[in-house]
Amino acid sequence: MGLGGGRQEKFVVKYRDQMPNVRLWLPLGGTIDYESGTFARPPAWITEWGFEWLYRLLKEPRARFHRYVVHEPPFVWAVLKQKLGLYRDPFGG
Repeated sequence: MGLGGGRQEKFVVKYRDQMPNVRLWLPLGGTIDYESGTFARPPAWITEWGFEWLYRLLKEPRARFHRYVVHEPPFVWAVLKQKLGLYRDPFGG
């Protein structure tokens, strides 16, 4: 499916129980952009070094700023806290 980041994942969560015969869900929004030629692939070294997000942010600042600059830092911080053993389960589990 190619609904774009966030929307396609929400779609899967909302409708997966209504489609029990679907065994594999592939949210491929960005891949569709690349394959259709709508968006050029970054140089291989950018992808290999994990900077594809930065490449896309620089190419599409209005479309990517909110997702990458506003929403990602809290997620990255939560993962970092978990890796450092500082994460506390908010549900007490």
